[in-house]
Amino acid sequence: MKFTPGVVVGAASGSIGGATASHGKGGAYFRKRAIPTNPKTVFQQEQRTNIGTASALWSNTLTADERESWVTFAQNFPITDRLGQTLTLSGQGACTKINSRLLAAGLAVITQAPLNQDVTDLLTVEAVFNIGAGASSLTFTPAPLAATDHLIVRATPALPAGVTFVKNKLRTIARTGAAEASPYDFHADWTARFGADPIVGSKVVFEVNALSSVTGAYDAVLRAECLVIDTA
Repeated sequence: MKFTPGVVVGAASGSIGGATASHGKGGAYFRKRAIPTNPKTVFQQEQRTNIGTASALWSNTLTADERESWVTFAQNFPITDRLGQTLTLSGQGACTKINSRLLAAGLAVITQAPLNQDVTDLLTVEAVFNIGAGASSLTFTPAPLAATDHLIVRATPALPAGVTFVKNKLRTIARTGAAEASPYDFHADWTARFGADPIVGSKVVFEVNALSSVTGAYDAVLRAECLVIDTA
């Protein structure tokens, strides 16, 4: 378990023994630790393969100069963990993090660490899911994305309109081509992942951000949700 010391415990994340720290609308709390199942889906296996491939770059592919560039990158671009603490990764950790992200999006790995973390900064996103004659699309700004940036789209399956906690239901449905224009029609990608069209009145939640194929940088995630409609 990680925690930021306070009078007793200021903030906590993770598990220790049989207890897991969590938080919700009512604030922070501890719950009984649940051992997750491992369904070993195709998507899970692909993600594990990507991480293994990215990790192997360090010892199997990179030159000494390239490894040194990742050490410098890690020092220049520390990350922030779930508790808001700043952490400096190892060179190998930084290389694995960036390249597993690129591989998951179907993009080529980078062996020389980038000099910056430039990527399109999305400002707005709106969703419409129309199973009738109208379009099912995400409208975002600014658009189009930069020439080397791609839109990463995650979505939930159809949910009851009252459901608000969706973190464990979001799944990646698409990585668009570079310089994607707005609006982006997601209908085919959504049905490829979740199956038949959702019923009218159900809710679908989307999370989107931009990913640079050159720097491996993500911008901040934006969320949009909508009720499914059917227009003639």
